[in-house]
Parts: sequence; C-alpha cells; structure tokens
Amino acid sequence: MNKMKFCRFKKFICCLCLFTLFFCFILMESAEGKETAVKAGDSLSDISLSCLFSQEDKQYLGFSNRKTYSLSCIRSEFVLVICFSIYCPVCQSHADKFNRLYRLIQEDNFIKRNLKIIGIGLGNNKKEVDYFKEYYNIPYPLVPDPEYRIHKAFKETRTPLIIIVDKRKNPHRISCVLDFNKEPETLLEVIKKEIRKNTSQPHSNFPYLHFYL
Repeated sequence: MNKMKFCRFKKFICCLCLFTLFFCFILMESAEGKETAVKAGDSLSDISLSCLFSQEDKQYLGFSNRKTYSLSCIRSEFVLVICFSIYCPVCQSHADKFNRLYRLIQEDNFIKRNLKIIGIGLGNNKKEVDYFKEYYNIPYPLVPDPEYRIHKAFKETRTPLIIIVDKRKNPHRISCVLDFNKEPETLLEVIKKEIRKNTSQPHSNFPYLHFYL
C-alpha cells in the first residue's frame, strides 16, 4: 500500500513539474512579445507639456503666448528629450554631462537650427523639478510629470532616458535612443549624424508649420 502511495506521489510531482515548466514557457513567450522599452522607429503621440514656462524657456522653445503647450509646439524639427528623476542617482551624476551636451549643441549651428532640448522629470512635481534645475544649474527647460503621464507614453522606460524625437510627421517618431553613458562629444556626433540622415529624407505634415506663417 505504501508503495502504491509513493508511486502516486511521484506521478503527482511529475505532473506538477510539467505544469510548472509549461506555465513558465507561456510567461516567457508573453514577455518576449511585450515591448518593455522605447526604441527607434516607435510612434509617439503628441505630448502635452503642463508647465509654467519662464519667458527665457518660451523664447528658447519658440512658444507663442498661449495657454497650453505640447511637443508639437516646439519650433524645431527634432527634440532631444532627456527623461530623469531627481531621485535617480545616475541622473544626478550625469546632470553636468547633459549640461555640457547642451552647450556643445548651442555651439553647433547645424544642430542648434534643427533641434531643441527639454528635460522631463518623471514622477516629479514642479517644486522638485525647479529644485533640480537650480541645484544642478540646468540651462534647458524642464517639465514636471507628477502623474507619470509622459512616463507611460515612453513605455515606463527607466531613467535616465535620452531620445531624439522626429516631429516632422504626425504621429511623431522616435528617431534614436542615445546611450547616456557616452561622453557629450560622442553624443553630439551621433545627434548630428541622425539629423543629417533624417533631413535628407522627404517628409510632410509639419505639425508646427503655423508658427512660421
């Protein structure tokens, strides 16, 4: 009798193991099919920028006097978006590197003419973003995202995240995801190459055209 019980127990364990392996296989297949991070070529809907911009930031981004702003309102064909969190240690340690990148871009007439930079504080409110901007002397505009609305649009990718958004078409397109560990000089060359590659291609549907009329 004990031998029969032992055999049944072995069969039960074998069935349980097989079921577990099958379940793990299903989970792995599901995980592989699910996109967990933004990548080049992804479409991006226009993002609302809920922020009280300073006059200096408005001038830099080319904003006219209006009540609401979005990514499509920025007067440039490309936008370099730097996603950060003030509680992210890597973002803190890289803040000066991003400042240097901004200055390099401002010194390059070709990139400066075609691209603007904004930073988005994922999960951060305006007070936190303002503190980060002042403490690290950030020269480019920062936008708070306290409800993770923009974070969700970027598939909840971890910070820091640096992407080039090609906004010449609607919906916008993520042109490139940059390696934040690279030095500013290297990033500058990647940005220049990406803009040259894309501006040589035909495009249409300018979402910001009305600002030039």
